[in-house]
Amino acid sequence: MVKHMIVGIDHAEISVRDFDKTIEFYTRLGFVKAGEFKKDGETIQVQLNAGSISLDIVKCPEGKEPGLEHIAFLADDVDRTVGEMKKMGVTITLEPITSERSGRRLAAFKDIDGIMHQLAKPMVSP
Repeated sequence: MVKHMIVGIDHAEISVRDFDKTIEFYTRLGFVKAGEFKKDGETIQVQLNAGSISLDIVKCPEGKEPGLEHIAFLADDVDRTVGEMKKMGVTITLEPITSERSGRRLAAFKDIDGIMHQLAKPMVSP
């Protein structure tokens, strides 16, 4: 097994019912709005930061309860980590991709309880 495949947490993503109320809540806790992504003119994701913490906020789909969508673990090398995880029998649900929108190399996997997580590595160091 490769040492230090996962070296930290890149971000967490939560789904919410109301962007404005959620942003106000987290802003009062010390978060700052760092980015907003739109699709067809509608906000689909808001990124909030507080220190080294990055929180992605997405709109909760109809019929689903708001909550934690995933934790994105910071990987030293996403592609190599996916390869090692496959050898360990981990279910990979998204092969490594480069996301121009987020500026990250990403992959997704399920843990032993079937909980979805991501692997992430910024394409450029902050």
